[in-house]
Amino acid sequence: MHGRCQFARRFGWVLGIAMICGLVPEPWTASARAQTRDGFDASVTFRVFNATTQGPGAVDRLTIDYMTFRLNRILDTHPSGSTFTLEGVPLKDAGHYIVTAWWRDVPYWFEYRGGKMVGDTLTVNVFDATDDLQGVSQTGLNLVVHRRGELLDLEYLLQFNNATSPQRTVLADDRTLELAIPAGASNPEATYTRGPEPTPIAVAARSDRLLLAAPLTWGKNTIRVTVQLPWAENLELPVGLNFPLESWSLLLSPDWLEAVGAGLEPAQSADFPGYARYHGPPVDAGRTLSVRLTGPDTQTGPKGNLFAAGEDSAATTTTPGDSESSGQGIGVPVRLVLVLALFALILLFVASRRSQSK
Repeated sequence: MHGRCQFARRFGWVLGIAMICGLVPEPWTASARAQTRDGFDASVTFRVFNATTQGPGAVDRLTIDYMTFRLNRILDTHPSGSTFTLEGVPLKDAGHYIVTAWWRDVPYWFEYRGGKMVGDTLTVNVFDATDDLQGVSQTGLNLVVHRRGELLDLEYLLQFNNATSPQRTVLADDRTLELAIPAGASNPEATYTRGPEPTPIAVAARSDRLLLAAPLTWGKNTIRVTVQLPWAENLELPVGLNFPLESWSLLLSPDWLEAVGAGLEPAQSADFPGYARYHGPPVDAGRTLSVRLTGPDTQTGPKGNLFAAGEDSAATTTTPGDSESSGQGIGVPVRLVLVLALFALILLFVASRRSQSK
């Protein structure tokens, strides 16, 4: 009986350790198991189609991301050939996946559900590139100017439509877009939006222009550019592009800022509370329209520490002599009265105790 108990105890320990080992993943497979929990490993076949030549294409790089609240990279490869198969891709049947195919430094995005990625061959389209701008038109420009004290934040939101035929991506070697900016602007940043997240654009700054190596893929493209510069009254803001500007708008914040320029018209809009809005006139490609910005100075009083100024101004209402005489005429008699009153209370208390003891 005693031997059976020892065996049962030993078997229990072994079973417990085995269960723990089975439940806790090894460190080097934790990420893979997180991807394949309730899922499966599959072979995925791709076919690359060049939509410009209408024939077989190729990609320089292909990535697959699993979408949750963020992108989770599960595969990054450099395949060869127009048709290829990727083995052991971790998938979930209802999972949401983003496939990015890179060709000539331009990414092209495709969306799939995990269950649709197996069984059939997936086709990804790529396009040849050209630096010819003839098939591209500018369809919108919103320029937002936000003043923060002595600093201006400028945000350019540009929209383009690529209607080249045959379909091509418009991309020059050094620049696709030339955007006029004020002298002294700094910290330029640019992104374009086509895939699940904004993609950075290479930026080269000149004295009065930004050169943007922005790929304009077939269809609609949105590009965001930001710069900063010091505020100055009557600041000259150039507006221009190497594309004709058919329509554009200017938004100023705070709304007490004002803009003056040839053909610039104020526009009332309830869609932008707290902003002053203007409609701009057409501007030819390669030319600029100068807009002058003005606004009341926010420094309405003397510069310096507000609390220090308050202390100084209060100190001028009395002099050291006044304070001293005030302390001698009021503070000392009050203290003396309080001391005498306390002494009288002590005497009354002592007298009361003596009368009770008799």
